[in-house]
Amino acid sequence: MVELSFAKSFGNFFSSKKNADNEDTRASKWQKLLTDAMNTACEENYIFDSQEQYAFYQGKTMQGCFIGLFTKRKSIPKIKETYVCKVQAGMGGFAKNKGSVAMRFKINDSSFAFLNCHLAAGESQVSKRND
Repeated sequence: MVELSFAKSFGNFFSSKKNADNEDTRASKWQKLLTDAMNTACEENYIFDSQEQYAFYQGKTMQGCFIGLFTKRKSIPKIKETYVCKVQAGMGGFAKNKGSVAMRFKINDSSFAFLNCHLAAGESQVSKRND
């Protein structure tokens, strides 16, 4: 599992086709970059079996938050019950400048859950973060 945040773009925080397309493009670039980097590391360690190579399985983006599951190809059949979601919390839930993306899944009998969030900053915003 790889989790990262990438820089928030400027412009309209509200949903729009243009922003959604830009988000998808950035996420796709990150997915390719990370997959290529992991597979390059495999090759540098003389791992050439295609089932030992990494693949992007599933993920979710929300403005500057990204969460993704990268796994070895041989492990893909073991992943079950995947669920990904995003929660927009900025400006009453209409803006994507605050919120989270989350993922849960099972591998064999083990359950995993991961969360990437961007919440209100500062000591004066504790109640907003906790609500």
